[in-house]
Amino acid sequence: MSTADQMLRAYRRMMARSGEQVMIRRGEGAAGRNIGVRARVTTFDAHEVVGDIVQTDTKLIVMAEDVTLDPPFQKGDRVMMHGRTLAIVGPPNDKTRRVGGVLIAYEFAVRG
Repeated sequence: MSTADQMLRAYRRMMARSGEQVMIRRGEGAAGRNIGVRARVTTFDAHEVVGDIVQTDTKLIVMAEDVTLDPPFQKGDRVMMHGRTLAIVGPPNDKTRRVGGVLIAYEFAVRG
């Protein structure tokens, strides 16, 4: 078993224990599309508040295997969670949670 397979299994376990279902919304009205994804919802540590990220933003870690949009994320996509619609801040990071070239999860900030 490869390290990427082990990490993917670990992320699946983490999402089963502490993840939650959120919706990613692309487009408006009847042309819009919602997909449900597993996400870990958390806050940013002080040292992570750089660039466009502010202390009140929320960090989402989303399992890559759940994202069926093509392209995976684009400007204008939103996240619906906890009864609110939040804007994705900047492009999601697809490098931090990559193991041996295998994308495990996306990490990004939402605001709203």
